Amino acid sequence: MSISFGLAREVAFQELQKIDSTKILDTIAKRKLSFLEEIDVWEVTSEVEGNSGLVEIVLHVVFPHDFPLSLPKLFLSPNDYDKIKYVPHVDANRLICTYDEELTRPDPQNPSGVLIECISKAKQILTDGLKQKNHEDFKNEFFAYWQCKYGSKDSVKEDVLSLIDSVREDSELKLICLNKTLSSYNYILYQNDNISENFINYLNDYKIGFEIIDVFHLGELIFKMPPFSLQNRDVLKLISELSVEKQREFKKFINKNNSLKLITGVVRANNDVHLIGWFHTFLNSNINGFRPGHLPKYTLMKTLQASTYVIRISPETFTPKRLDERIGNKTGSSFRKLMIAGIGSIGSNLIYYLNSVSDIHFTLVDPDILKVENIKRHFLGFDYVGLYKSDAVRHYLRAKNPIQQVISEKNSIIKICQSNIELLNQMDFIFICIGKANISQWLGNAIKSGEIKKPLFFLWVEPYLAGGHCLIIYPNSKNYETYFDEDGFFKNNIIDKKDYIDKPNLFTLREAGCQTTFTPYNLSSVTSFLSAIFPKITNAFLNKSIESDSFTWIGDKEQIEKLGISLSDFGKKNFSETLVKHG
Repeated sequence: MSISFGLAREVAFQELQKIDSTKILDTIAKRKLSFLEEIDVWEVTSEVEGNSGLVEIVLHVVFPHDFPLSLPKLFLSPNDYDKIKYVPHVDANRLICTYDEELTRPDPQNPSGVLIECISKAKQILTDGLKQKNHEDFKNEFFAYWQCKYGSKDSVKEDVLSLIDSVREDSELKLICLNKTLSSYNYILYQNDNISENFINYLNDYKIGFEIIDVFHLGELIFKMPPFSLQNRDVLKLISELSVEKQREFKKFINKNNSLKLITGVVRANNDVHLIGWFHTFLNSNINGFRPGHLPKYTLMKTLQASTYVIRISPETFTPKRLDERIGNKTGSSFRKLMIAGIGSIGSNLIYYLNSVSDIHFTLVDPDILKVENIKRHFLGFDYVGLYKSDAVRHYLRAKNPIQQVISEKNSIIKICQSNIELLNQMDFIFICIGKANISQWLGNAIKSGEIKKPLFFLWVEPYLAGGHCLIIYPNSKNYETYFDEDGFFKNNIIDKKDYIDKPNLFTLREAGCQTTFTPYNLSSVTSFLSAIFPKITNAFLNKSIESDSFTWIGDKEQIEKLGISLSDFGKKNFSETLVKHG
């Protein structure tokens, strides 16, 4: 049903006026309150219940352009915020957190009801806050208040990335100080583990300069309620509650020569432990009346610079655990090591799908260089032309996720089997996307003989993508050659075997010059094939099957027949755009 957004506001205004004094703010008033001039803002005068009776308050209602499809935002007026602060669910920007838009669906046919309910919720939050009924909520919303700026001398840095899920007792925290901003980050907080190792390798690979400094970790901290602006004297009070040994270590740390001092701690919120911290600004020891450097920095903190504010940090966590939780995987998962041999049109696009699985470590194998004629079917484009395909995809994956482990091998899979078979047998699964029958058969024999001890996924397509095939071979199960006839043809091809033998030129195209023959098929069909087979691949990951299997995706049979290509009996009896399991 069509909605008149202007009419919805008029109806809501008329109904709200019956309850509370309401007026629409003009441009000057909105500008004075730092609201955007082009949005509608109403001022609502109402009352809430305090400890000593009713308290008059002024609310500012800010409407999105699509109200009532979306909820309005409610702000406490600056004067009232200064009187009331601090209460839970009201941040330093005066925003009152009423309803979570991700969990709430307003009724577009009842704009006045939506607005009145939001205001009622805001008033209840303020009432509970004034009566201190909801002060326990400060604990769960700690970070909303930690990130707030409480005055002109107070500040919070949001350019710190944390590679830490939980601080280990035996670990020393370190801080990477980048020579230039990376995305929006200038600092990387870490402890020694595989995550930080991958990230530092990423920085080195991309020649991003940095230095590493020590961090002083205090352990668990308890803050009762805002404001959380901290001065040096507040920090020293926190330190005084620690053990004598810890106090001595802190003093020694502060007095070190390096000027950048980062202190960290953990707080408990929402049944979890979170990392916070703060920088101490450079403590100037060159003060008139004293020899340069004579006053220790710790002494300055206690005396002349006791009122200096620290710079709080709100680290953005960047770890596999957090990324897993964002995709709904709360239980976590162990990483899987995957080798992809052949990073061409099939392999590169398969990697896109495989990378959606949680915590994948890739080893990419391909001796070829990405050329301009490849980019129509390859996952990567013109920016990567001239790079080895394995390096190009590694570059793409590392830029997307610097903490992911990706190894590039610019050798053929056969050479690796001959010189470093252990590398293959360290994998969980190996994908062969080369499309060359002799190489696939050689690898099939290697798994049969026991040289390769991990399952092999063979993926290849027929010309014009008449069909796409996936053959899964497990050690000590059905062998590779059983899926092929005596002439080496796959038993479930879509194109008739006789055409392959009698009309070979029908299935390849050739540009001018040597080494330019290629098999024609388009990227949209590759995508259809891979999206159909991908659930079978992930099922193999999860079920830990040990039985070999095979699948065929049937392409557009009508289009194939229009090209004068004959279909096999298997192709004739199955429908286009379907996936068939062979077993």
